[in-house]
Amino acid sequence: MNRTDLTADQAARLARVTGLAYLGIAAFAIFANFIVLGGFTAAGDPDAVFAAIREGEQMFRFGLGAFLVMLVLDAVVAFGLYLLLRPAGPALALFAFITHLIYTSMHGAGMIELARIPPLLGSLPGDEAPGAAAAVMAYLRAHSASFMISLTFFGVHLVAAGLLVMRAAWWPSAFGVLLIAAGVGYVVDTFAYLLLADPKPVRAFTETFVIIVALIAELGFALWMLVMGVRRTAWPA
Repeated sequence: MNRTDLTADQAARLARVTGLAYLGIAAFAIFANFIVLGGFTAAGDPDAVFAAIREGEQMFRFGLGAFLVMLVLDAVVAFGLYLLLRPAGPALALFAFITHLIYTSMHGAGMIELARIPPLLGSLPGDEAPGAAAAVMAYLRAHSASFMISLTFFGVHLVAAGLLVMRAAWWPSAFGVLLIAAGVGYVVDTFAYLLLADPKPVRAFTETFVIIVALIAELGFALWMLVMGVRRTAWPA
């Protein structure tokens, strides 16, 4: 193991902050993706989706705010993990940090598509711009596609981070195995989405796999960091 400038106590505090930020990402992601976007897009056709978003414009804007908070927390987690994983392998930790930032940057760029929607809504029914419903649907789909592609880099990040966690004596190696499995799932799911003309049969499995494994791996790891920090006796101070 490589030496680090962090003491065991500092590493434990940083791990708790990182774990809390990770859990915050999960909470805001559930709200933004499933409650807000999922609730609006469940309406189905473009006109119904447009009407639902216009009626619930304030909730839609709260969803945009939640996405922004997620991006900030992602940066916190990326940097915290880099410092905590660096003693297990500086080069691989830097690679994991970079791929996490690429994912975060792509996610932020995809948010631009969502930010285009509120100006199209109009203040009253019939006040919207011509073709607004179709445009809103196009922006939602563009955001979804951008986010899917960004998950490739997040999956690669998880594989690199998982390898480092397996090396790091200050964390349970089982989390490393689970993070690698989740990362591979993200990558396979995205490639199925992009490369297959009919991805539904494959993605029916990969989406379920990712949800279950990522839930156990990422939330479990985040909770462990929040509660336990690091094993002080194993930290290479």
